[in-house]
Amino acid sequence: MKSEALQASVIADLVLLSCVGLHIVFVHGGDPEINHWLNRLGIEPNFHNGLRVTNASTIEVVAMVLVGHVNKKLVALINKAWGHSDGAGQMYNVNTDTTAGELAAALGAKKLIFLTDVAGILEDRDDRENLKMEIDIKGVKKMMKEGKIVGGMIPKVNCCVRCLAQGVRTTSIIDGRLEHSLLLDIMTDEGAGTMITGYGATVINLSGIDGRLLIARPSPNSEKLGLVGDITIVDPSALRPHIDNYHIPVNAFVAADGAGQMSNVNADTAVGELAAALGAEKLILLTDVVGILEDRDDPESLEKEIDIERVKKMMEEGKIIDGMIPKVKCCVRSLARGVRTTSIVDGRLEHSLLLEILTDEGAGTMITG
Repeated sequence: MKSEALQASVIADLVLLSCVGLHIVFVHGGDPEINHWLNRLGIEPNFHNGLRVTNASTIEVVAMVLVGHVNKKLVALINKAWGHSDGAGQMYNVNTDTTAGELAAALGAKKLIFLTDVAGILEDRDDRENLKMEIDIKGVKKMMKEGKIVGGMIPKVNCCVRCLAQGVRTTSIIDGRLEHSLLLDIMTDEGAGTMITGYGATVINLSGIDGRLLIARPSPNSEKLGLVGDITIVDPSALRPHIDNYHIPVNAFVAADGAGQMSNVNADTAVGELAAALGAEKLILLTDVVGILEDRDDPESLEKEIDIERVKKMMEEGKIIDGMIPKVKCCVRSLARGVRTTSIVDGRLEHSLLLEILTDEGAGTMITG
C-alpha cells in the first residue's frame, strides 16, 4: 500500500477498532519497499508463483527493510494516530468525580470524560497556552507533587488516575465551555482539554524471531526459492499479554529455524498460521485489488462471498493466479483450523477495514467455511 493517505486510513481504522473493544493483531509485508532497496543495491527482485525468491543477499535486505524500516514506520503511524483517536468507548458525565470514576471502572468503560469550566491541566495555572493536551499517569502525578494541580482539579485527577489503574483505557478533563466539547475531544486530534493515559505503549513491534513467535524450516521448493521458510511452530505467548491489554502488535515476518538461520516467510502464510494459533474470529488480508474476481478482466465480477469449495474450484480452473494464490491458500487453511471468517479486501478504498467489518456490503471478498 504505497499511498500515505490510504496508510493513514488503515491506521485510523485499526485504532478505532481497538478502541471499541476488538483485539487487533496487525501483520504487514513490504514488497514495494523491498524491491526498491534491492534495485538500489543492484539486486534483481525475483518471484516464483507469487513467492519471493530469496538468496543470502536478499534475506539481509528483506530483514532490514521489513523489521528496520516498514515495521518501525507503521508503529510510529499508529502511535501518532492513537493520541486522540481513543473516543469510541462508552462516555459518562456525572456530577461527582468519585462516583464517575467508580462507575466507569465497574462498567469496564473504555473512556471517562470530565466536563469542567477550565481549559484542562495547565503546566502554569496562569497561562492557558501551557495546556497539557496529553499526559500519562507518571507525568500527572509529578505535577501534583510539584503543586501544579490544586483546588477542585485534585479530585478529578485522582479519579482519573484511579480509573486508569482499574482498567479504564483513557480519561479526559475537558473544557465544557467550548461548544461541542465532547465531540471535539472524541473526534479530533486537538481534543478539548487534557487526555490522561495509563499506557506508556499501545503499540509494539515484533518479528517472527522475537519470542520465538515463528519457527520455520527450509521450504521444499528451496532450490527455486532460496532462503524461504515454511512455518512449523507458532508460539503466540509473547503476543497474548499485549493483546489482552488492547495493545496493537505490529508484526514483520522474517523467521528462523532451530539453528538460528533466518528465512523469509510469506506474510500471507504467516498471518494465517498466527490467526489460527490465536483462535482469531476473523482474518482480513488487505490487497491492491478489489477481491476475488470470477473474471480477472472484469472488476464487476467480484465474488462478495464465497465458500471454501467454490474458491478451491476457482483455483483449479486457473481463475486465481500469482500473488492471490498464497492469500487464498492462507484463508482456506485458516478456516480449516477454526478461524470463523476470512476476507480479502481492497486496501485502496478509504476505511476499507471499517467497511468490511461494519457494513453488509463489505470491501472485497469474504471466504467462509
